[in-house]
Amino acid sequence: MILGGAKVSDKLKVIESLLKSADQILIGGGMVNTFNKAKGYHIGKSLFEPEMLETAKKILAEDKDNKIILATDQMVTKASTITDIKTAPAGKCVFAKDEAENEDFEALDIGDESIKTFKSYIAKAKSIFW
Repeated sequence: MILGGAKVSDKLKVIESLLKSADQILIGGGMVNTFNKAKGYHIGKSLFEPEMLETAKKILAEDKDNKIILATDQMVTKASTITDIKTAPAGKCVFAKDEAENEDFEALDIGDESIKTFKSYIAKAKSIFW
């Protein structure tokens, strides 16, 4: 299953239900911001749903089989300057525990490493629910 978009609240019930039956749940787009925030990452000026943080933490804790695959890097921009888009370093989530590193950035979508990772899961999938 592949999930993206900004509103986590619309999709959390789906994630909870499919955690039992899906092989993997790939999460990117704006949704990953709430999950990264729940993991303790500083997400700068990126959109997230504060009221969904506890639910995201619960879902991550219930994922004993590591079925949830979060984007590991994201395309980011300095907030309000779309011309300054850059990709986080490969294999490193742009949202680190260091608040100063991220405070001026806003995530736009998954980055190059996440694209490669997601492609490998998609290539092996027998069915895809988007």
